[in-house]
Amino acid sequence: MKLPSIFIGDDDGWTGTLLGRILKLQQFDVHCVQSVNEALKVLASSSFDVYLLHYRLQDGTGLELAHYLRSQGCNAPIILISSYYSRDLELDVKALNIFRLVKEPFTAQKIWTIVCEALAEHSIQAEL
Repeated sequence: MKLPSIFIGDDDGWTGTLLGRILKLQQFDVHCVQSVNEALKVLASSSFDVYLLHYRLQDGTGLELAHYLRSQGCNAPIILISSYYSRDLELDVKALNIFRLVKEPFTAQKIWTIVCEALAEHSIQAEL
């Protein structure tokens, strides 16, 4: 049986590694990157079940990656993590059909729960 695959884009290597370890403990296959450039190289040849993107990346934003994914026809759930909130960010989240905006700080339990909800909802929609 194939493990659900999670793509993590986070500019902070420590946070990305921690998120990856948390999700691997829950039996997810995880791939982490720290930049838009790294992400685009991976995404050119791979797809994932859920995308967990931090707003800030080393050379751009998670919104740029979300836009890229949607422009490529990807309908998998995207979860955006951000330490700030604005009306413009809310509009971008809606326009890109982002599954959830998670504000920092967050708990491991919260991330795990949201990823599971995203997988469950996407699975139901795929069956329709």
